[in-house]
Amino acid sequence: MKIRLIQKNDFYGVYELWQKAKLKLDTYQNEKREFAEMLNINSESCFVAVNKDHLIGSVFGTNNGRRAFIYHVAVHPDWQRKGVGKKLLQKVEFSLKKIGVSRVRLMVDLENLHVVTFYEKCGYSTYEPYSVFMRKDL
Repeated sequence: MKIRLIQKNDFYGVYELWQKAKLKLDTYQNEKREFAEMLNINSESCFVAVNKDHLIGSVFGTNNGRRAFIYHVAVHPDWQRKGVGKKLLQKVEFSLKKIGVSRVRLMVDLENLHVVTFYEKCGYSTYEPYSVFMRKDL
């Protein structure tokens, strides 16, 4: 397994991976647009795990100068519980730390609470429960 920076032409494979990993997704077009925007801003902190040319994991690290977040941590079901997610987290954390980030946040979907234990084992802790997470399309 190899971890490398995500490239723009990885979108289709990454989107398929997200579907297989059962991430909550927006429409295909919105995800594609946001993927490109994310890479334009944070190209050095977005990674995929690859095994024999197959995408088996992804992670996005973002930093807006005020806060850093980790998004779209996904591991193909056949590769879960084999250390891929942990290695992806370590890679994105290292890349964010290199640019001066000292704290990172991530959110866990209410339908995916079983991964909280994984994040806790990786050193994350609940710091403030979100009661409402809102959005607006513009």
